[in-house]
Amino acid sequence: MPRYRFNWDSLPPRVVKELSASLALKGDNPADALRAAYGARPKSDFVRDAWPALRDKWLADDEPSRAHVIEQLRLAGLGAADGAIRTREDQINYLRSCHNQLGLRDIVLSQFLAIGEASSAVPPLQIPPSADNQ
Repeated sequence: MPRYRFNWDSLPPRVVKELSASLALKGDNPADALRAAYGARPKSDFVRDAWPALRDKWLADDEPSRAHVIEQLRLAGLGAADGAIRTREDQINYLRSCHNQLGLRDIVLSQFLAIGEASSAVPPLQIPPSADNQ
C-alpha cells in the first residue's frame, strides 16, 4: 500500500482537464493521461512542464492555494518582491515574475500534492444501525 494518498482523480475535474490539454496529453480520461505521463504521484518535472497552466488555471482560481504558494515563494526570496500583491491580478503578476526553478517547483509541488491528497481522504466508515437496535 502506498504511503501517500495523492490521486489525480481527486483534483477538481476542470483543473485536471486543463492541465492535460495544456500538456497536449492524449486520451479519453485526462486523469489517466496525466498518470501515464507523470506517474501516480507527480514530481518536480511535472511542475517544470506544467508551470504556466498551474499558474494560470489552478492557482488563478484557487485562492487558498495561491495565498499559500505566494507566502512560501516570498519567504524563499523568489520573484519580484518589490510591489504590493493585494489583488488577484497583483498575485498572478507576482507569480509570473517567478522563474520556473527548483525552489518554485518544490513549493508548488508541495501544495499541489496536498490538494490531491486532501481530496483523497477516505470518509469515515458508517455502520448502519442493526435490526436489534431499532
